[in-house]
Amino acid sequence: MKNWLKKRLVAAFMFMLFNVHFAHSFEVAIDPVPFLLKGYSLHLAQTIGDKRFDIGVFKLEAGDDIHGNDNFDMAFEGVGIKYDHLFNHDQGVFVGWELNVADVTYTHTKSKEVFERTVITTAPRLGYRFVKDNNFTITPWLALDILLYDGNSVESDGDSFENEKVQLFPSIHFGYKF
Repeated sequence: MKNWLKKRLVAAFMFMLFNVHFAHSFEVAIDPVPFLLKGYSLHLAQTIGDKRFDIGVFKLEAGDDIHGNDNFDMAFEGVGIKYDHLFNHDQGVFVGWELNVADVTYTHTKSKEVFERTVITTAPRLGYRFVKDNNFTITPWLALDILLYDGNSVESDGDSFENEKVQLFPSIHFGYKF
């Protein structure tokens, strides 16, 4: 299921990009936080009028100090798509929605037992987009992540990993518009 869904998300976004006859801008962006957590977050986006479409890939590793589940390490890698409505066509307040699919590996630190799961989340987003010198973008935003699917339970030696059903997710992207 996980590879099928990821491939369909990427294919749908690429189809949309190549079928656009006019474009306001094309953009490349990163989220710097995953780079601090042995990962990455890279995004390509297309803005058409007041609509922005984004596809991104992400990866990171996190210990229990980050995710709050004692005795577990977590690593995930995934793909996400975003749609934003830009009220000022280029910079300013925006609202949006995202869908993310990730392959997650949970490792119980005491027993070394490993669990692999697919996690699917969706989220409404609210943010502000700053544009500097017509090309550089700084985009802080806040999402309300909603867990749609996380597979079977993750339990080992009396410990369990619980994904939050709903959580606030702040982020910031730095980008360049072409």
